[in-house]
Amino acid sequence: MDRKGIYFSVSLMGLFTVLILVFGSILISYNYYKSKQNSYLMLDKITAQMSKNITYKTLNYLHKTDSHLKILANYNKKLNDIIEYKTRTRRLLWEFLITQPHIASIYIGDFKGNFIQARRDPKLATRIIRNLNGKRVDIWEYRDKNYK
Repeated sequence: MDRKGIYFSVSLMGLFTVLILVFGSILISYNYYKSKQNSYLMLDKITAQMSKNITYKTLNYLHKTDSHLKILANYNKKLNDIIEYKTRTRRLLWEFLITQPHIASIYIGDFKGNFIQARRDPKLATRIIRNLNGKRVDIWEYRDKNYK
């Protein structure tokens, strides 16, 4: 009888250990699953917020550039020949380029084929393409930020 009692208690201890291990494993698995699910939800929220912020900043930059282009478009409608007013036009383009660091190049042209451009690369420069009797004359003027 003594041996049966010890044997039964060892079996009860083994069963209790197995139950604790199974319960612990289930609990750990459930917590892992819930944590993973919450992490994905949090990542989705962060991604959505970042996308919103990037969209807002991009639209804000584009709006600034768009307003400059509207000014240039209205300015160009009034001119038949931009070369006649090239000094004023070059200065206007230069100011747009210098005040807006996200603009790499800005240009304006007319229906006669004349073209004035202010650009950052390869160096700060103003480029004038003039259409003279069907021939194109390309002039580059390299400048510093102070338009000198």
